[in-house]
Amino acid sequence: KDLPDVKVSLITQVVEYDKYRNSFDLFKKDIDIATEAGIDEAVFPGYFTWSCPKSISNSLPRDALRKRFTEAAKYVRSQGIGLEFGHVDHTRGPWKDLKEFHDIGLEAGITRIGVYDSYGCITPDGMKYIVSKFKQEYKDIPVLVHAHNDFGLAEANTVGGILGGATSCDLAVNGLGDRAGNASFEEVVLQL
Repeated sequence: KDLPDVKVSLITQVVEYDKYRNSFDLFKKDIDIATEAGIDEAVFPGYFTWSCPKSISNSLPRDALRKRFTEAAKYVRSQGIGLEFGHVDHTRGPWKDLKEFHDIGLEAGITRIGVYDSYGCITPDGMKYIVSKFKQEYKDIPVLVHAHNDFGLAEANTVGGILGGATSCDLAVNGLGDRAGNASFEEVVLQL
């Protein structure tokens, strides 16, 4: 409460519940518990493009997946907390699929878009372009950048996203993060 700009987020898998827990009710229960604990927002790192893992696409056809994300998004927003829609494959997915996925979130009232370079394969110019495209399409919704360092470009891609209009970014101390790491806090701060 003393730090008004700090938000606590819950990253939750909307579709994994079918595979491992077999119940959408458990997803809602997790949201309820987290909301009661005082989280500010939920984050959906979704799958919705050609790269959707077979374990998900086999158990949830596209229409069922669309329905699941719609129900989950509406449930989160009904709890009075924010909702970030991100996509595991933002930087490789077709725009048509990304737009369809984010339109679901828009209808439910997303409060932020997270642009994830989950495989660290975009360039700084590419990140700037895709963020600016999201800003153009979804004018009033803030954009966050999340970059991985598989090809040593996480920091440059983060700055590229900020130059494209992102208003926040995920950073890690010393770049310690998933696989080859994420954008390094101290390096991005110096670049900015």
